[in-house]
Amino acid sequence: MKRRERAGAGVGAGDKTFGDARLCAAIADRITFRCTLIQTGTESYRYQTTQESLFAASERPGKQRPGGGR
Repeated sequence: MKRRERAGAGVGAGDKTFGDARLCAAIADRITFRCTLIQTGTESYRYQTTQESLFAASERPGKQRPGGGR
């Protein structure tokens, strides 16, 4: 079975996934309770490739950039 991933769905997209910002905060709180979070200070490969593909798409003639500009 192939796993689906949502491109660009980061921490801030939880309310779109779960439909309620308070529910998303409660889930994140439960998951991270008594955890040690390690921040590496680097961007992930998936984040970098998503940003590059969005930039490449926005530079094509006739396409609008995210946010409505050209």
